[in-house]
Amino acid sequence: MTDLESLDLSYNQLSGEIPEELTNLTFLGNLNLSNNQLAGKIPESGQFSTFDNSSFEGNVGLCGQQLPKSPCGGSPHTPSVAHVNTSARHIDVVLFLFVGLGFGVGFAAAILIKWS
Repeated sequence: MTDLESLDLSYNQLSGEIPEELTNLTFLGNLNLSNNQLAGKIPESGQFSTFDNSSFEGNVGLCGQQLPKSPCGGSPHTPSVAHVNTSARHIDVVLFLFVGLGFGVGFAAAILIKWS
């Protein structure tokens, strides 16, 4: 079973923690443990770091980096989310300024070329 590539155990009323041994499945490309009654921390090693939150959603007791809620034993990352949003807005403004500057320089160059 070490060469298992896909594992779908969704909607099976599974409970308890996700076994750490599942991280040994190095060929696992698809995992769906959603909508069970799993609890505890999602393993972070092996392929588990590549699975998104849809693989684990619907398990109220789960926590970990893959889920949008707060990490295990921690507080929500509201400040970092706000920081990301502020950073994204800053990048948008800079991008807008560079695009505007590019159009302005291009327009001025076109006028100079036409007059020459």
